Amino acid sequence: MPVPFISVVIPTRNRGHLVQYALQSALNQAFDDYEIIVSDNCSQDNTASVVREIGAGRVRYVQPEQVLSMPDHWEFALDQARGRFIVYLCDDDAWAPGVLERVSSLLDESTSKLVVLNSGVYYGHNWLDHESRNVASFGPYTGEVREYDGSETIRRLYASCHIVYDAPRMLNSFCHRDTLMRVRNITGRIFLLCPDYSFPSFMLTEIPSWLYIDEPLHLQGVFAEGIGSASVFNRGEPLREFVREFDDGKVLRRVPLQAPVVSNYIAETLLMCKEKLPAKLGGFELDWSQYFINCWADIIRHEANGVNVELDKQEFYAVVAGQPAIVRSTVGKVLAETARPLVKRSIRKLINSSSMLTNLESRVRQRSDRHKDAPLTVTGAAAGFNNILECAQQLPALAQRSAVA
Repeated sequence: MPVPFISVVIPTRNRGHLVQYALQSALNQAFDDYEIIVSDNCSQDNTASVVREIGAGRVRYVQPEQVLSMPDHWEFALDQARGRFIVYLCDDDAWAPGVLERVSSLLDESTSKLVVLNSGVYYGHNWLDHESRNVASFGPYTGEVREYDGSETIRRLYASCHIVYDAPRMLNSFCHRDTLMRVRNITGRIFLLCPDYSFPSFMLTEIPSWLYIDEPLHLQGVFAEGIGSASVFNRGEPLREFVREFDDGKVLRRVPLQAPVVSNYIAETLLMCKEKLPAKLGGFELDWSQYFINCWADIIRHEANGVNVELDKQEFYAVVAGQPAIVRSTVGKVLAETARPLVKRSIRKLINSSSMLTNLESRVRQRSDRHKDAPLTVTGAAAGFNNILECAQQLPALAQRSAVA
């Protein structure tokens, strides 16, 4: 059987209502030298029938023997791929038309072993913030293909201790299979607690530079079922289920805090990577001040979204008090700033209560051009899309409005 140029791997579990869109966006690609593998982590819903109906013989459907944790399932799914390059398409994401043609052409004309897509964001109909439902957002882009240094990217990951949208993550990356497997032979596995952060940490030790297509060709879905979405918004049931699927339910072993927030999980993953690959990652250190600042911001965001975070705050204060002076000082300055949003909310309340002030604010905004770094937000009602697939099909035209001249 000939080896396909690209393997598209779609891991899923109990999301037949979402995977249909991701799968269809992959099937809609005009490029034909690729395979699609749907790896179903023992779903109890209609996922299998959805894949059979939509795939119609064009999709390879596989299942592990038992329910696996998400990182273990991603490892299982990786073993199913045969292509020269491998990309993961999350079951709540979607591609624009022409993605595989664009990427394959770039891979053909370069020697790169890693190509990364710029991503837009789509908020689904069931997203927890009602005002953001069926809305897409795109950051400004240039359409350029840029080359980035692998080592510098690792440094940036460890310095940020947070989500880095334009870094190589498995959900936006086409990676050379042989290189991927060579690294896995060294580390034992590619996917740790947060797969999208263990992947670049490991792979960029073997890939000196990578290419970034600065054009939103991929939509990252934000849905109530999303593990990452829940960890950012309110640590809801998807996140709790994710944690329960690990052997003992305890995943935070290396970080100072135990708060279930996204920055903590990312930092834990980066520390796990250092343990598995000390020779190549030993020189990269977490920015501990930034770690605490990010965790505090995550805790405050959860509080604003209705989570009782008093125990998290108590732990935070106690742990920070035991840190080196430079960390205490840096973090303390940030904590002192947290009172300012209260003032801003008071001003907003005053403006909203006065029709005169509201009209004045509107006129001022109309005179101001959109800031060049501000994202473009498009509603489905205005653009005529009703789900992530319809939005992805319009992606080139929609995103064009956020292009930087």
